Amino acid sequence: MSTKHDHALIEETGRRARPGRRGAVVLVGVVLAGVVAVTTAWASDRAAAPVHLYWANFTPGWGKRPAATTIGRARLDGTGVEHSFVSGTGRRPCGVALDRKHIYWAELQGGKIGSPDEGGAIGRANRDGSGVNARFIPPPDGGGCGVAIGGSHIYWASGRAIGRANVDGTGVDGQFIPGLAIPRSTSPISNGGGSCGIAAAGKYIYWMNNVEGAPPVTIGRANLDGTGVNKRFITGVTPGCGIAVVRGYIYWTNAGFDESRYAIGRANLDGTGVNQRFIRTAGIPCGVAVYQGQIYWGQWKGGFAHPGTTIGRANLNGSAVNNQFITGIHDFCGGLAVG
Repeated sequence: MSTKHDHALIEETGRRARPGRRGAVVLVGVVLAGVVAVTTAWASDRAAAPVHLYWANFTPGWGKRPAATTIGRARLDGTGVEHSFVSGTGRRPCGVALDRKHIYWAELQGGKIGSPDEGGAIGRANRDGSGVNARFIPPPDGGGCGVAIGGSHIYWASGRAIGRANVDGTGVDGQFIPGLAIPRSTSPISNGGGSCGIAAAGKYIYWMNNVEGAPPVTIGRANLDGTGVNKRFITGVTPGCGIAVVRGYIYWTNAGFDESRYAIGRANLDGTGVNQRFIRTAGIPCGVAVYQGQIYWGQWKGGFAHPGTTIGRANLNGSAVNNQFITGIHDFCGGLAVG
């Protein structure tokens, strides 16, 4: 076909197409509007996705009952309770942390039911509960309790030290901050001495030092790079497990052995204004989390044979305390996270 004929055909095709051009524009507009509507609805659905509260089920094996190996979850309004949202965590998960894609936990015993202890590992799963890897970071230095995400790193309590690794599991340093506690702890929640409860916020990492059970213990603080270690940043704390740092305050759990001491403590970020009984709890508190205007905590009662936990909730100013916000958890609580 000649070039002249080609040009003529193109012009003729263009002239024939012009009468329907307006309709085509309208059709394209409708299609684009539909795409925008679908995209907007999808984005709105994502934005409206419910925030959840997660807790570690921490009960040890007792009699015929095996040790707990699950992470529970519920919506922030207390509905949609899933006691085994993540299964196969390794025995006695202790501490929960979140980032945008994953759930992390530390293990006290680790390993499968009936196997020898393999404590100290950091586990990870996808936020939908799939892809469970109970040994995401294998145990470099023995059992621990507590895990936190700070920037591009994950921190955990490892015996008497703070461990650190990259969030992809590389660069493991089990002695990132060593020498943090006195051994022989008999706290009902600790792992026989060491750090239990850890949080990372802003420029700092915070941890709880369980020392010798009933006597007061301390909350330590250091820079995220491991410098500036202050082992006695806050003193006079009873043995517990759980720290949260948000909105200008540090919150922690006070447990010990005396029911009159069961409480959530609070202090200013600089360590001043310490209130050891900011919120009285109805059981042994373990795990504390803050989201927007409310604070949540786990609290457990009962012996190993018949454990039970409730999740409490209150306003950030300590008012409107509800110690029975979520009930029916037949395990000891080993840590909370919200997100």
